[in-house]
Amino acid sequence: MKIILLFSMLILACLPAQAEQARSDQTGQLGVGLIAGSPIGVTMKYWLDSDIAFDGGAGYGNAGVFYADVLFNNWSLVNPPRRGRTNTYLGAGPRVATDDGGQFALRAMAGIGYWPAGQPIEIFAEVGPTFKITPDNKVGIDGGLGLRYYFNVVLSPVR
Repeated sequence: MKIILLFSMLILACLPAQAEQARSDQTGQLGVGLIAGSPIGVTMKYWLDSDIAFDGGAGYGNAGVFYADVLFNNWSLVNPPRRGRTNTYLGAGPRVATDDGGQFALRAMAGIGYWPAGQPIEIFAEVGPTFKITPDNKVGIDGGLGLRYYFNVVLSPVR
């Protein structure tokens, strides 16, 4: 955990000041970072437009975990802070884990993100149920706190 905190502080200290553009139009932006929770690991987010994004990750909970979600974002549900922006989101997607001889689940996520003014980062918290389908029917919970750094690149949007 100390390594994650140190890594996060290092990123914050090195951020360029011209990053406001990354949030004015999210289309094609790619963020990569870390999430601590269940699972703990790496995360990425790719914006199709300012309201729809894909996120995915790989990490470790009780076993290796891989997930991918489609997220629907709302930029006006939460009053914005004095500096920066906030968004809320709902999403869903598949989740695969390596425990129990291989496990497939569907997950639904709800989250909130904070975008500091002038920084190409997103600080977020998310939580939601996982509906395990194989090898047995169970309900679990995924969630965590994370940070993504948005690189100064714009990928071509999917059309």
